[in-house]
Amino acid sequence: MQVYTGKTKSKVKRAIKELKGFKKVYLEAGETKTVEIEIPVEKLMYYNEELSDWSLEKGNYTLFVGNASDNIIKKRKINIK
Repeated sequence: MQVYTGKTKSKVKRAIKELKGFKKVYLEAGETKTVEIEIPVEKLMYYNEELSDWSLEKGNYTLFVGNASDNIIKKRKINIK
């Protein structure tokens, strides 16, 4: 399972989906499992060249969950204040 983030209206150029966490899961046919993948807020930071340091851009993000970037099965909006 993979978790991507996306930042709409970002001040910096970013990919539409950035991989932030993943976990390999093995399933038998018809089996389901609950998977927990933590994404620390630090993983949302980008390198700010003006400051020569890492910065966290506040605002709305979208979390994308799936088994590949082109096979998203769930989306969730979050807000970083």
